[in-house]
Amino acid sequence: MYSAYAANTLIREEQTLKAYNTDVLAVRDILKPHSTMLDTVLVAGAGGTAKGVVVALKEVGAKHIVVSARDLEKAQAFAEQYDIEIYDGTQQPTCYINTTPVGMKGTIGEHAMPPSAECLRPGMVVFDVVYTPRRTPLVIHAEELDCTVLSGEEMFLRQAWYQFNLFTHLAIPYQDVEEEWVNIQPLIERFSEQN
Repeated sequence: MYSAYAANTLIREEQTLKAYNTDVLAVRDILKPHSTMLDTVLVAGAGGTAKGVVVALKEVGAKHIVVSARDLEKAQAFAEQYDIEIYDGTQQPTCYINTTPVGMKGTIGEHAMPPSAECLRPGMVVFDVVYTPRRTPLVIHAEELDCTVLSGEEMFLRQAWYQFNLFTHLAIPYQDVEEEWVNIQPLIERFSEQN
């Protein structure tokens, strides 16, 4: 078992607080069906989400993990902490995961591509954890290259589902959450247009 050294959920259990990282759980679920494509995985970003992603990658058996970040010192510290390498451009990733906010609506980098995205090529697995908008510049580019694209929206839903189940001690099936998410899309779109 690996540690993310980060938590996004605290649950009171008797007299103590227990910390969870539901990003790890969500990413593990999303990547497990693609485990044969995780020979060399490039993780863009070295923040809190990247920590959960790297732990999940190790749990699903990724063979080689490299990190790319704008801040080289931060990337080096991150690589040391998780016993992975810095992306130097010579590695040939089979999977690319963006954990940065680049491409997110309302940010400075809303129309930009995340670090080292130039490595994308046809047939790769591309996972953008950004969930708004659904189709970021990275997702659009990956679709054009005929990559397998994994959704930030699914990560958002899965980690929230894990949090809800932890908080409530209920065991709502994930498929039910997916169905309800689809059902409320018209409402979400209506309010998105107003803002």
